[in-house]
Amino acid sequence: MALYPAVTLIFWLFGPLLADLPLLIRTFAVTAVVIVAMTYFLMPFMTKTFSFWLYPKKNNNTES
Repeated sequence: MALYPAVTLIFWLFGPLLADLPLLIRTFAVTAVVIVAMTYFLMPFMTKTFSFWLYPKKNNNTES
C-alpha cells in the first residue's frame, strides 16, 4: 500500500531526468530514493496508521 505509490511517484517526478541514464544507474537512483522514503517517512506513517491491526489489544477476559 505504500511501495507501489512511492515508486510510481518517483518515476513520475524524476522520470524525464532519469530517462537518459543507463538502466543500472537509473534503477539504483530510484531504489535509493524509494528506500529512504519508505524507511523514514512511509513506513512510520503506515505503522502508526495500522497500529490497531499490527498491535491488537489483548483481551484479558478469557472465556472457558
